[in-house]
Amino acid sequence: MSDLQIGLLILGLFVIGSVIAFNWFQEKQFRRRAERDFKRPDADALLGNVNPAGPTTSDTGQERIDPRLGPEVADQTLHEESEEALQQRGPRPSATPDVLPDAAINYVAEIQAGEVMPSSMIQALATALSSMGRKCQLFGYDYRKRAWQPVTSSDQWYTSAKVYVQLVDRGGAVTREQLEQVVTLLRDQTKDASAICEAPDIDQAMTRARSLDDFCLEVDIIVGLSVAAQPGQVLHGTQLRALAESSGLKLHPSGVFVMQDSQGDTLFSMDNQESNPFRAEDLKMLTTRSVTFLLDVPRTREGIKAFNKMVRVCKQFAESLDATLCDDNQATLNDSGLEKIRNQLRTVYEAMAQRGIPAGSETARQLFS
Repeated sequence: MSDLQIGLLILGLFVIGSVIAFNWFQEKQFRRRAERDFKRPDADALLGNVNPAGPTTSDTGQERIDPRLGPEVADQTLHEESEEALQQRGPRPSATPDVLPDAAINYVAEIQAGEVMPSSMIQALATALSSMGRKCQLFGYDYRKRAWQPVTSSDQWYTSAKVYVQLVDRGGAVTREQLEQVVTLLRDQTKDASAICEAPDIDQAMTRARSLDDFCLEVDIIVGLSVAAQPGQVLHGTQLRALAESSGLKLHPSGVFVMQDSQGDTLFSMDNQESNPFRAEDLKMLTTRSVTFLLDVPRTREGIKAFNKMVRVCKQFAESLDATLCDDNQATLNDSGLEKIRNQLRTVYEAMAQRGIPAGSETARQLFS
């Protein structure tokens, strides 16, 4: 081996040793930061003054809760701590996150930071996402509460952030350009910060969006039943209001009567088939040829029960007003026709359940909005 080769070998070993030493030093510094309480960010002038949190060291007599950088770091820390330390600090806050939007109908990108994210970054994300023209939700991981929560202001202590972009709604599917805009936004925000952006593949997200949109088009059904006056006659507003209120329908400010379940969710509604909405001050003078009862199928829990209840109310209206029960094409409906509608509803509800999106669930309400 020549002197040159020996010299290069020594130089290479020196470089490798230097890299290992540097990495060890960086890891040690990171662990020290993780073991300290994070300092609260400065007040954000754009959002008003922030009341700084009080000291969390033992000087105040308060128990200290170490920050959480993320699920993996917290789990490791939990195993490393002694039983005595856990008893002194009391029970740990639950690491179970709050309910997050359903990832199955969202494009989910995440920013992971080693320390508390600057308020300027949180505010920039929130401002940009609000103008996306798409339903976007921003969640932050509060290391003190050890839970994800909706971002409501930039003065919260977040060490990670998640952006949820809904893939489909009743306006259609998300576009590639919109997803690319979100990814660019997140990467720009992390470029000059000690943070990592994790963004799923856009091609795969678009495939999911198209599949989900096709499914939604198949099951997005609104059932309409009409109660129509006899030829040459009209329905009077005072009679309609009396029947509606006795049946449990309530007049909504939007100008429709609404039937709600015990949880306050809409089962079905009654609308004027003519252009004039129902207004309390106008009902005494209002007349109409027909009213329409509407059931929003994918947004209604226990849809068959809701449909049966709507049918009972419609029949009561038709009988009391000497009117005719019709479908949305004004064709007279009998029990046989109503049963065909029930069978169609059963097919829709089974398809939604098999897809993992039960009708009336929070996921379904978000999709069909």
